[in-house]
Amino acid sequence: MTTDSNAYTDNMYTVIKQPIDRISSRDRSIYELVNYFFISGLIALFGLLTNVINIIVFYKQGFS
Repeated sequence: MTTDSNAYTDNMYTVIKQPIDRISSRDRSIYELVNYFFISGLIALFGLLTNVINIIVFYKQGFS
């Protein structure tokens, strides 16, 4: 068993004692916020456009 400051290995498994922060908490919050708004906005816009297309197609087919 080898010991390190953040992990130790026992046979086949490596156990991490503490997570290592690669980016700061503030940067992560900004990243999550931007992704949430842009990705959610794009998905909502795509859904809106496909629904409008469906309404137009059903209207042209004479859906009542």
